[in-house]
Amino acid sequence: MEHIKTGDWEYEEEQVGGVYATGDEDAQISPVENGSVETTTPIAEKSRERQLNEVLEKLLHSSDYLEAAALVSFDGLIMASALPAEVEEDRVAAMSAAILSLGEKAAHELGKGNLTQVFVEGERGFVFLMSAQEKAVLVGIARKEAKLGLVFYDLKNAAQEIGELL
Repeated sequence: MEHIKTGDWEYEEEQVGGVYATGDEDAQISPVENGSVETTTPIAEKSRERQLNEVLEKLLHSSDYLEAAALVSFDGLIMASALPAEVEEDRVAAMSAAILSLGEKAAHELGKGNLTQVFVEGERGFVFLMSAQEKAVLVGIARKEAKLGLVFYDLKNAAQEIGELL
């Protein structure tokens, strides 16, 4: 039995079948089987981050044209990403937030209402920024030969799914 003092709390622990137990009689200890501990609480659902990453991965696998995707908060922070190793997440997030901010200002100033998406065309491909139910921004990066209608369709579906998760 080991005596432990942390701050104002003191308690004693003893090892029971590979698991440390407090001296508290009300504590429930599950039996240890095959070196693993059974718990009486259900396993937590997948984390939100993991679910968001899975949506991005599914998006990339369903589209032949998308090379990368990320989910960015409105203040420019990465929430989830499926970006190539050479692409810096923080830069993508910062640029996306800046583009989105300018797009929102332009839409309002020109009397076009709330911004729903931004489309950028470069020499070697496209960048899409799409609102995920006004909770975050879905960023998609596509090759030059992309079929834009299909990319917009895939991004819209993914944005809807992401919005429901958030």
